[in-house]
Amino acid sequence: MSPEKLHRLFDWLTVVETVTLIALLVNLVTSHNEGVTSTVGPIHGIFYIGVVIVALLIPGLSNRIRLVAAIPAIGAPLAAWMMRRA
Repeated sequence: MSPEKLHRLFDWLTVVETVTLIALLVNLVTSHNEGVTSTVGPIHGIFYIGVVIVALLIPGLSNRIRLVAAIPAIGAPLAAWMMRRA
């Protein structure tokens, strides 16, 4: 897979992972519906793992950005922002 496609995949995974995290947090603060948690939680986990794996696969990415991508909750958006600045 080309580096450009990996960057696009990382961006897409970052958006979906962030949206699922927001859904989980809103559910926690409001109704705390276990059905939402048991459905969205694993989906969020899969996208989180996807973000970390794609960050490891992007060639030429600094180790610092790779480590930032692995930080729960804020890592993916922060790593995407750092990639744009690099």
